[in-house]
Amino acid sequence: MRRRPLLAAPLLLLAPARGEAAAVAVWPNRPIRFVIPWPEDNAAAAIGRLVGAAMAPRLGGELVFEYGPQELGAEGDETVARSPSDGHAILLAGARTFYRPLLRPDTSLDPDRDFDFVGPIGDAPFALVVRNGLPRDLLGFVAHARANPGRLNMASTGQGGTSHLAGELFNRMAGIEAVHVPYRGSVPALADLVGSRVDYGFDTLAAVQGHAMAQRIAMLGVSTPARVAMAAGVPTIAEAGGATPLARFVAAPWLGICCPAGVAAPVVGGLAAALAAALAEPEVVAGLAGQGCRAFSLGPAGFAAYVRAEQRTWAGAIAAAGLRPG
Repeated sequence: MRRRPLLAAPLLLLAPARGEAAAVAVWPNRPIRFVIPWPEDNAAAAIGRLVGAAMAPRLGGELVFEYGPQELGAEGDETVARSPSDGHAILLAGARTFYRPLLRPDTSLDPDRDFDFVGPIGDAPFALVVRNGLPRDLLGFVAHARANPGRLNMASTGQGGTSHLAGELFNRMAGIEAVHVPYRGSVPALADLVGSRVDYGFDTLAAVQGHAMAQRIAMLGVSTPARVAMAAGVPTIAEAGGATPLARFVAAPWLGICCPAGVAAPVVGGLAAALAAALAEPEVVAGLAGQGCRAFSLGPAGFAAYVRAEQRTWAGAIAAAGLRPG
């Protein structure tokens, strides 16, 4: 755990309606736990630290970072969901927070029921990358893959992860049959792609850009609805897909902040305001961009609607992958 002192006084919050606790009064009145259910050296953890540090001066207490999986693993989501609804526990949530229960019948977590929404941090564009020797344009690659069903190997950064699901969704929309090869993270997956031991895959733009710039692999498209500033010359998959079903392809993992269900509205509002202010800082936006994250800001209601739409995307990807709970 790391502790970062906050510089402001606690916020004075008065509940505006009778259904809420009469005394939201002074919040926070003890350290706020920021649970980050990724390893401390993971890019998601770096994003969480960056944003948490920028939120801290606006919250008035002490922020404590807790990481996983060494400490919390997949249980980090449940740790926050089962915490008291008093605004002293927040979660760095991601797409996997909301699709994991579809793959884990043993979990009692229902993210729609168990979390309230604070706001998004941003999304991390995936890039479709291929080994050297394959077509370097999207439709040319798709034509090659369709002409060789079952002969291409698709790398991912882990079974059931967003990289895997994005690849399976792409395969379904492109009409491709390929062999999935899961790795334990980006480093070994990209090493085998660079070495031409696998043929293609999806990974974050930040992870692949150096290899692509050195022409060790080729980037065919990004997975977001619009082009990304850090790779402005790379089209979106939807753009490059032309009149094919890929014109509708979007699949970008996102990060945001949630808290336990039932937190008083003024407290959620205080957290959301601190997050929005953090995302308005140019240094934060630049730091996120350096991690391959496109910052965007929505209020709690807008974030909830965004997550609902994303749930449909990732549920479709799970179906495309043929994954079953277990």
